[in-house]
Amino acid sequence: RLMEFAKRVEFYGDLRLRYEGIFQDDRADRHRERVRLRLGANMKLNDYLTGGVRLVSGDSKDPTSTNQTLSGFFGKQPISFDRFFLTARPVERLSVVGGKFANPFVSTEMVWDEDVQPEGAAQSLALTDLGPLKELKLTAGQFILEEVAADTDSYMFGAQLGGTVAPVRDLSVTLAGAYYGFQKPNRIAAALATGSLSSGNTNRTIGSGAQTQFLSDFELVDLYSRLTYTRWPIPVTAIVDYVHNAGAADRDDGIWTEFYVGKLKAQGDWRLGYGYALVGTDATLSAFNSDDWLDTNIRTHMVDLAYQLFDNTTLKTEGFFIRENDSGDPGIGDGTSADHHAIAAS
Repeated sequence: RLMEFAKRVEFYGDLRLRYEGIFQDDRADRHRERVRLRLGANMKLNDYLTGGVRLVSGDSKDPTSTNQTLSGFFGKQPISFDRFFLTARPVERLSVVGGKFANPFVSTEMVWDEDVQPEGAAQSLALTDLGPLKELKLTAGQFILEEVAADTDSYMFGAQLGGTVAPVRDLSVTLAGAYYGFQKPNRIAAALATGSLSSGNTNRTIGSGAQTQFLSDFELVDLYSRLTYTRWPIPVTAIVDYVHNAGAADRDDGIWTEFYVGKLKAQGDWRLGYGYALVGTDATLSAFNSDDWLDTNIRTHMVDLAYQLFDNTTLKTEGFFIRENDSGDPGIGDGTSADHHAIAAS
């Protein structure tokens, strides 16, 4: 029975060591070493049901990062669960997941940081091999933000329709449109202000402590596109993502672009990338988007170079060149602008 159980379990994991140098106009330079550990297991329970768990390093109050900064006088470092879920597939093309799981939506880090593991439920219906349409996928999510005993709970309801086409050989194009509606988002503002959520905030707020509120609602419309061409000796990938917050009166748009040449699959492979982001102050919810730059209210240039040293080992360096456009509005600052630069090697 033990051998039968082992055949149904798949273990996976990764370990990363990272140096970060952060250089800002208005603060002292910062140098830090960070580590990231992720260990997980997926198990096939039967033909219709699978489950999984994952342990990660990092601050359990920060949903946007599994990095752990080395500090604290040799003290122990925290480990926590960021996945525990069950997935049901009652029919071939339909999947339903519940618990704490990987984000089912296609997006860039302008909207969702890759480390965010939502809680609640999600459903996906995928149709494949429809002529030139390789896949058509409808995804819905009901994410629990905060459950409380004496008031209405806070949720995020989202839906996305996306498809991938292959109009010619070696070319694929993915298009996806999504809507994310955050119910009672001021619970997030209060959690950030009181420290129960530590992912940081650059959205406009009023009030203080548990009475902190956002100036905007968050009803996000996200349009994502990705093009990949693999016929050349060096593959090329381009990504464009646009977000609009229908719940904000202004500073409500964001654009994110990425361009890559190369690939990372086998020893000796390399990849060079460049990206640009222009994100309004309330274009997206900063508590859940990228932790590698200043969330919102920024213009950012991003460059990275990666080399596959071995089949399971990658060397990578990244640079983020950030311009913060501080407007002086409530909850933002004093009307000044600042430059922020960060270099990371892992």
